Amino acid sequence: HKENIAKMSNDLANKLKLAQQKFGAKVELWNDSVQGLENQVSETKHQLLLKVNALSENAMLRQEQVTRSVAERSIAESQSMYDALLEETEAMRSQLNALECKGESAGKRSKVYSSLAEIFGPRRIQSFVLQNTVQALESMVQKYLDDLSDGT
Repeated sequence: HKENIAKMSNDLANKLKLAQQKFGAKVELWNDSVQGLENQVSETKHQLLLKVNALSENAMLRQEQVTRSVAERSIAESQSMYDALLEETEAMRSQLNALECKGESAGKRSKVYSSLAEIFGPRRIQSFVLQNTVQALESMVQKYLDDLSDGT
């Protein structure tokens, strides 16, 4: 019986060794599988990070394009307003020049009318009439005096 027990013990030890070897091989396979999966996860994370960076860069480029487009539109509108204001300024300068010419002409006419008003005003005409009348009277008085005195 001891032989049977020893044999069985030996068989169990061999089976245990074999099970341990199989278990060790399976653990090694499992560890290799886990390592492969970890490598895949790491590579996938890296790829996702690259894609996120690319998308972020594309989003920033798109934002820059939108900002540039808005700025270009703003510049175009500002240039258009500037051009319109410049045209309006030129039109107003022309009007100002025309009004200055009219003002100068009106000033000259005003001086002429003032001179005429002074010359042909009531006092000037009265003075003129009186002066001519006085001269005519002096001339007549002198003639009568000459006639009365017989030229002496």
